[in-house]
Amino acid sequence: KREGFDQVFFFKPPFGPYLPELKETFPIGQSEIPDWDEDMVSSGCEGIRSLVNAHPGSIFTVSCTGAWEDQFRRMLPGIEVICDHV
Repeated sequence: KREGFDQVFFFKPPFGPYLPELKETFPIGQSEIPDWDEDMVSSGCEGIRSLVNAHPGSIFTVSCTGAWEDQFRRMLPGIEVICDHV
């Protein structure tokens, strides 16, 4: 669990957000995911938008590395994006 957040989801493009409890099994049938690219991240952002739209009373924040910060901001207007510098 991440400090300051009620619920944390992981993100795996092109599939989108998923619960941490599914880390070892998601996505089913995929043994290896290639390195992220812009198209994959864009597809995954659609999953984030679907989650946001399904929970209109919730506040969402996306945490990402600097390499993807601009794309998340472009793809997810109105959602807070914070950059984890690692």
